[in-house]
Amino acid sequence: MARACFDYSKTLEEQIALVIPSRGRAHNVERMEALLPGASWAVPTDEVDAYRDAGAATVIGEPKAFSSMAAKRQWILSAFEAPVVFQCDDDLQHVLCLVGRKPRKVTEPEAIRAIIHQAAVCALDAGIVGFGFNRNPKPMQFKPHDFIGMTAPLCAAFGITEPGKKWFDHSLISREDVDMTLTMLLKRRIVWADNRFYFHFGDTWSGDGGLQLVRTKKRDEADVARVARKWGANVSLGGGNRNAQWATKKRGAMSIRVPRRIT
Repeated sequence: MARACFDYSKTLEEQIALVIPSRGRAHNVERMEALLPGASWAVPTDEVDAYRDAGAATVIGEPKAFSSMAAKRQWILSAFEAPVVFQCDDDLQHVLCLVGRKPRKVTEPEAIRAIIHQAAVCALDAGIVGFGFNRNPKPMQFKPHDFIGMTAPLCAAFGITEPGKKWFDHSLISREDVDMTLTMLLKRRIVWADNRFYFHFGDTWSGDGGLQLVRTKKRDEADVARVARKWGANVSLGGGNRNAQWATKKRGAMSIRVPRRIT
């Protein structure tokens, strides 16, 4: 079967669907519409009016209440006909560009869209199914000579060039994006992470709405344990897979350990 490639006879907007999964966070609409104008919001049906009243231009109601974020993300892939579906969490603050003498914030919507589009075109033309960006904002750890990650976790802001396939484990409320990345690495060997850019979402695992409505400590520990058990030494959550309870305390820390040789 021939792989998908970027169709240069069509516009970027025709080929890349920008989607913001959200729930209980209509108060984020104004900022997100300023950063990603034209993106579609995927929200529970009973919240569609609230998001529209808050200023969301395009709102799509979910056909049912999803039991997990993974199930919702998989539905989003099937809800759009574009060859590429890019999902961005609803609490984006800005994009940090790590290239140059000092990092700089990017808030211009045209620039953010160009960053996403460039990554999508590279992934499509390289035949790579998943693409995303840096998850480490520290400039001292940025490698300007080696800025494309092939085994990095795709989290919070990522695109999929084959949305017609199943990429998510529906049993996971959290860590579904790390599990997705490892599934892609297992089936397709590499992903595309442009480490020149860091999508900053503020304080994670906090605030109201979103996953906070369904997340519990017990369920979170169960998700960590499931991912750690499923992928073993290939993934590190919370700085190490010592146990699910300890890993949950280090919620922001994660790494994928899948070596890839060039030859």
